[in-house]
Amino acid sequence: PLLLIPLVDNAFKHGVSETRSKPFVDINLTVKQQQLLFIVKNSIDETATVQEVKENIGLSNLRKQLALLYKYYDLTIGQENAVFTSVLKINLTSNV
Repeated sequence: PLLLIPLVDNAFKHGVSETRSKPFVDINLTVKQQQLLFIVKNSIDETATVQEVKENIGLSNLRKQLALLYKYYDLTIGQENAVFTSVLKINLTSNV
């Protein structure tokens, strides 16, 4: 469960806290047939230009932890139309 915290933390730290109008965080967690799907969407400043997402220490450490714990996982991040989205998929049967 602690693997999910960096994504939620980033949504508040780099998203909502820097959004001037209509800030939001949307978190969705589902587990079906041993497949975990965790989606975090948050507002970003509308005046911010679309740019390549930088992976700071939090996301870098998360990727390292995932690689140590699971064989099959996917972490994608991106932004579009003033919304930042993180999607984490883990095959829970693939733990090392």
